Amino acid sequence: DLFGAIYLDALQQTVRFQNEDLQLLTAAAAEVAVALANAHLHERVVKHERMAAIGETVAGLSHCIKNILQGVASGAYLIDHGLEQENLERIGLGWDVVKKKNKFMQSLVWALLTLSKPRQPTYEQTDLNALCEEICEMGSQREGDGEIRVVFEPDEALPEVELDGKGIRRSLLNLVTNAVDACSGGGEVTVATHAPASGREDLRVSVHDTGCGMDQETVAKLFKVFFSTKGSKGTGL
Repeated sequence: DLFGAIYLDALQQTVRFQNEDLQLLTAAAAEVAVALANAHLHERVVKHERMAAIGETVAGLSHCIKNILQGVASGAYLIDHGLEQENLERIGLGWDVVKKKNKFMQSLVWALLTLSKPRQPTYEQTDLNALCEEICEMGSQREGDGEIRVVFEPDEALPEVELDGKGIRRSLLNLVTNAVDACSGGGEVTVATHAPASGREDLRVSVHDTGCGMDQETVAKLFKVFFSTKGSKGTGL
């Protein structure tokens, strides 16, 4: 393919180009042509990958939404039967199912919004210990298959710090939620804050759990969109 032409000129009319100049220019033109060819190839690859990603996203979304709608339909079915039989217990059971699926749909939509348009952080002075304690209280209220303890170990020397409270809250809530899910048979989740020894560069929040852990195959897919080990309970976002 012809990508273009290189035009060579001189400011002085007395200058003549030699064969060595032509050879050098030919080699340079070849290098430029290879770079352009690679750039065009990369554009085509990126386009194909983007189309594949869109297809994968649509398929994953369809699967998630289908599971959510099935849950809503099940809840509605219980509510209808409860109304027919005037059974408040069955109505309450169906309503709990609908609320859970609605919450799951909200989580899915938030995750998609974050992927499509990351929010700009808003920094403000924040009590990180209080924020983590709030997250632990929320995590301890999640339902599990066994007894799960969520323990908070604050570093009392931690001062107020400037951070994006909303972003950190969402991140920590996701981490603690995943940690609780990993302890489905019972276990303990520990959230701890660590004040910096000097300055504020090494401020840390750690989340540990005694759950199932991850094998190497799972670790390799950690950041793959829509990959989840939770079945219908997770979106992989």
